[in-house]
Amino acid sequence: MMRCVWCDKKGKKIFHARVHWKNLDSKWYKCTSCGSLMMMPRPSKKAMQEYYESGYTNKLQPHGIDYRIRYSKVYRPTVFDGYSRSLMDVGIDKKRVKSVLDFGCADGVFLEFCKKYFNAGTTLWGTDISEEMLEITRKNGWNVIFLKDLSSVKKKFDLITLWDVIEHIEEPNKIMSVLKRMLTPKGRIVIQTPRVGLLADALGEQWEHLLPVQHINLASKAGMQKFVRRMRLVIDGHKSFGANAPLTAVANPHKKVFDELAKKLDFGSEQVLSLKVKTKES
Repeated sequence: MMRCVWCDKKGKKIFHARVHWKNLDSKWYKCTSCGSLMMMPRPSKKAMQEYYESGYTNKLQPHGIDYRIRYSKVYRPTVFDGYSRSLMDVGIDKKRVKSVLDFGCADGVFLEFCKKYFNAGTTLWGTDISEEMLEITRKNGWNVIFLKDLSSVKKKFDLITLWDVIEHIEEPNKIMSVLKRMLTPKGRIVIQTPRVGLLADALGEQWEHLLPVQHINLASKAGMQKFVRRMRLVIDGHKSFGANAPLTAVANPHKKVFDELAKKLDFGSEQVLSLKVKTKES
């Protein structure tokens, strides 16, 4: 039996996929209620700490994912274009954003984007599970908040972002409760995370978001909707994108067509959402 972190329903666990990679061996099970995935057993605290505190941005991953490219300076334009598209997809008005907190800031890549994207004078802060990453972010000139201090911070933010982060968190409801309290009255939380659905089912263990140690909770569309309601939040913008067709395997223009279809027909392998606090009116 397992209790789903997304929909909070308890039920029989159904095996979905197993990924062996180097010395890692991880299994994911599907929730019978919302179709989301959970890694079981969970990785140990020690394994997670060692993974995130030992040159995280220089690691190779299963499925051909290379973080050395993702976090390289030459790849910044591609990453920045993705941020811009996602923010526009969920209707974030950049003129109204005066303060930003990036949860899971890594080396400060999104904060670097924000400096160019938002108005001059927008205050930019980052936090991360990895103190090693936070030290790099601080050295890069950004304001940082240590995760252990987050719940005591009095600052309020117009925009709080979690870019491919929430799937790494063992108890996402606890983090979301803290972040909710850090929003300004009209503030938004933007979450971008893998989406379990058609492509995950079709690809099985080859689905690129099945990453040992890291991706312990992967939400379906229904699972994320139920999670948002449980947190007394409201979705005011949602898109899925990405057809799991890497450019190395499927050349343009075919890849571009696949990606556009994934977004238009809503079967994408990633989802991005804008959330606001639920009020009497909403």
